[in-house]
Amino acid sequence: MMNLNNVLFVNGTSTTLAGVILLIIPNRLSTLFGLSVNGYLIAVGIFFSIFGTFVLYQAFQKDVSKATLRFITTIDWLWVLFSAVLIGLLFETVSPIGLLIIGVIALWVALMAFLEGKYLRSNGKN
Repeated sequence: MMNLNNVLFVNGTSTTLAGVILLIIPNRLSTLFGLSVNGYLIAVGIFFSIFGTFVLYQAFQKDVSKATLRFITTIDWLWVLFSAVLIGLLFETVSPIGLLIIGVIALWVALMAFLEGKYLRSNGKN
């Protein structure tokens, strides 16, 4: 089983990378998603970059506090919930490939949150 620091490293790296991609090529991604504006993707890119960097920083800490881990896990689960709501609300607006991308990212984030949650339930033992 991966230790907590490895889970946080994978989560932080993938989140930061997704954020940077959203910030570098928002116009291409807007087209792929069938969106006429790219402001939403830029906002998500900024959020992903900041949050991912925070998670990545935590991955290199010797001890991650339970409160910090709970915060990260909560944000991850909220992202999964937000993504599910978005898929429902934007089903007619976003392209099928865009919906698929949102869903795949949500599943990935859910996996990260699940793995982080295992450490919360085990009294924070790394």
